Formats: sequence, C-alpha cells, structure tokens
Amino acid sequence: MKSFRLLMALTLFGILSFLSACTHNHPTPSPEPLSGQVFSEAKNIMLAFAPSFGKTANDISQESYYFTEADQEFSVWSLEKKEIPAQDRNFDQDAFFGGWVKYYNEQEPAHQRVIYLKDRMMCEFSAVSIFPHTGEILDEEDYEQALENTNPEDMSISVQLRCGDIPEATPSPLEFAFDIRGKDSSRDARLRLDYFHFTGPDEERNYFFSHIRKEGESLTFFDDPHNPNHFKGSIKKSPCNDGMHEAHYAYEVELQIGDDHYQGCADQIDPFLIERREGKLSNLFKEIGYMYEGKHDPEKTRYQQIETRANLLALMMTWEPSESEEYEQNRAYLVLRKTNEGWEKLWEGLEIDPATCNLYENDRNVMDFSVFQSCARG
Repeated sequence: MKSFRLLMALTLFGILSFLSACTHNHPTPSPEPLSGQVFSEAKNIMLAFAPSFGKTANDISQESYYFTEADQEFSVWSLEKKEIPAQDRNFDQDAFFGGWVKYYNEQEPAHQRVIYLKDRMMCEFSAVSIFPHTGEILDEEDYEQALENTNPEDMSISVQLRCGDIPEATPSPLEFAFDIRGKDSSRDARLRLDYFHFTGPDEERNYFFSHIRKEGESLTFFDDPHNPNHFKGSIKKSPCNDGMHEAHYAYEVELQIGDDHYQGCADQIDPFLIERREGKLSNLFKEIGYMYEGKHDPEKTRYQQIETRANLLALMMTWEPSESEEYEQNRAYLVLRKTNEGWEKLWEGLEIDPATCNLYENDRNVMDFSVFQSCARG
C-alpha cells in the first residue's frame, strides 16, 4: 500500500507540475488574428498559447461550450494536445494565467480541471492521465488499479484549453464582489464570486450559488429553486442608507433565504482584490500602488489566498525555498490597511503571536481574517 501511495503521489505530482504556475514570467508573444476572424481577447490568449503546444493558429477550433461556472453556453476557442510524455510536462502556466482568478479547481486522481477568470474572459484548462496500455481512465477505482501496475514515467497526459469572451448580456462572476450591510445592523454579508457569507445575530453561514443573471440594472444570484432553504439575492445600483449609522452606499440589496426576507446596502470592492486571484507579488503591489519594504523580493514572490474586509487586505506570500528551508518556511502572510495616504503594513509573518492578537483584539475586521483565527476570542 505504501508503494502504491508513492506511485500515486508521483503521478499526481507530474500532472500538477505541468499545471502549476512557476515564479518566472516570460513575455507573451504578439499573435496575429486568425484568418478571416474578428480579433478578441480570448483568441489572443489561444494564439499566444499555441506555440507552447507546438501548434499554430490553424489548430485552433471554435465550438459552443456550456460553462457550468457561468451558468451559460457561449462560443469558445479550443486547443488540444494529446499524450504528452512525462519528460515534456514543463509548461509555464503562469506565463499565461498569472494574475488571473483561479475560479474553480477540481482535482481527481486522473483528471484536473481549472477555470480561470480575467475581466470578461473565461478559460478552462484540463488534463487527463493516459496509461500506456489502457488509455484514458476516469473511474477512480480503475485508475488506482491501473496505477499499481504502471511506472509513472511511462504515463502521458492529454490537455485541452478552452477560452471564450463572456457575452455582454451575461454577467461575469467577477462582478459579484460586494460587502453588504443589513438595514438591521446585526446582519451583514460578503458576496464573492460564487458564495456569500451571511452573519446574523447568533449565526454565520456560507451559501453557494450556481446561477447568475443580469436583469435590467440588477445583478441576481440564486441556488437550485428546489432546495428547501432556497436563497436568492438581488443587487441594484441605487443610493442606499443603512438606516442605523446614516452611512451611504452605492447599491441596495434584497435577499431571500427560505421564507425570510432581508434588505441592505452594499459597496462593490476593488475587482482586482478578489479572492482566488493569484500571481506575481510585484504586479499586485503595482496595481494597488503599495511600496513594499520587507525581506522578500516581490519579483520572485507569488501571492494567493487574498482576503478583504472593509479597507483591509490580507494575503499569503510564497516563494521558492532554498535547499535548507522546510516547506513551512517558504510562505508568510501580509496584512495591509488602506488609509488616505495609501496602504500601510499592519503585520507580516507566518504565525500570529499573542501580542499581535492583543493589539487587534477590538478590530473585528482584522480578527476576521483567517490568519487571526488562532487568537483567543473574548
């Protein structure tokens, strides 16, 4: 069993190495439009991607594809490369998807599927393991059995990339990024991509939705209507007053959870600082106008696990470890606060110490960050 697990780990490592982003960025070539076609951002990505697969513009096809994550079918461009040998799994994914939002990441023993978002583009990158004698196996039990009798170096993978421009009538999941304040001050929520975190007087709950719509001037989101605790929300750009603190917001919100109805106000957060965006740290600092002073080189450091609360930003930094470093030593957290003078550093490190917990114990937004969850609560 131990040897089987090692084989499985090595195989998955090979696939993930092919798919994982590197810290080195390479310039994206300037592609030529497909012959006879109107140029689009999605085609731009496909044309830049093609040489990495040993392909040309003529290998790119167009098809209609249903993106579950956008709850919409639309035209996409597709590129495929079959049976890539183990020794050629060295594609630098970050050269194309660094700074994008990793919207969905499904990993199964024989298959990985990743959805990336940027502005009004959606791309799907998928990889499937290919066995030398049995070919593609998606069933987990059959996969494990085949893996026991296969040298990972003898396996190959087939990859496919699909990219499409989200139609104007369809909202991008990136538009769903709001901080919501209930008319009753005891309730608020965070809306991010495909879920919202609802906080009531005595509870905190996460709701996930799979349907998004643009209805007139409103953005709506909802789950399966047959769900007993069906929920639906609507956000409309209209001046809103929370009624409690005389605070003014740009959006008004209506929310239904089961038989309960709520009203509130909302502000849209910076779409760049959305959760699940990953990339090179220097690019993020350039985007938000922050001058970093610390021991890490932003050009050689990546960011991930973004969190935002009000005027606060938290993220994880990772870098390539030296040979003497343990895994736990090649990452750290950074917490920033935005002021009238710009961004300032509140904390940087790996583990929160008691003194830092005490310093921010009365700041609910800071304490709500995941890195502060180890702090004792009053």
